[in-house]
Amino acid sequence: MIRRAVVLAACIIALVGAGFTVATAPESETIVEPFYVTGIVGDDVSSRLLAVRVHEVVVADQIVAKYRSEEQQLESAGVWVVVDVTVTPTTDTVSLDQAQLWIGDARYRPSGMIPSPSIQLITYGAGVPMRGDLVFEIPRSALDGQPASQASIVFSPAFQVRLDTVAVVVVDLESPDIERMVRTDPARVVDSK
Repeated sequence: MIRRAVVLAACIIALVGAGFTVATAPESETIVEPFYVTGIVGDDVSSRLLAVRVHEVVVADQIVAKYRSEEQQLESAGVWVVVDVTVTPTTDTVSLDQAQLWIGDARYRPSGMIPSPSIQLITYGAGVPMRGDLVFEIPRSALDGQPASQASIVFSPAFQVRLDTVAVVVVDLESPDIERMVRTDPARVVDSK
């Protein structure tokens, strides 16, 4: 009789322990999510695949994009967020076509309207820094409220970043001074210093 009670108690303890383990275990997305390396404008932020430095973030109604010897004026129903950034690949060539601007729960991808050579699509080999403008088109209403004060530019060089490091630069976009027009420059190789 005592032996049955001990076995029953051990089974109950094992079931409670298993239930506790299942209830407190992280979700599968949490287990494999990337490690975010965070900085602010002006900081050097490095991940495994690239190092970035955001020099300036400007919000504008219109942009003028240079393409070869011509200039193209682009307007938006919302506003343009122009990120002046230097990107240095650390191991291989990378592209920033997977970069995003996070404002609260909203995710914005770089605009495909900017002509090449853009920092979004072109980089050279490892160790070669390139400077250019990463441009996001967002609704004007996205700039209102607290989430815009903690907006993040996420420099993800690949679609799949599980268990990898990702460079993130936090910017304050709440109630910014909105420029009437901003000129974007083509991507170019710069001195690493």
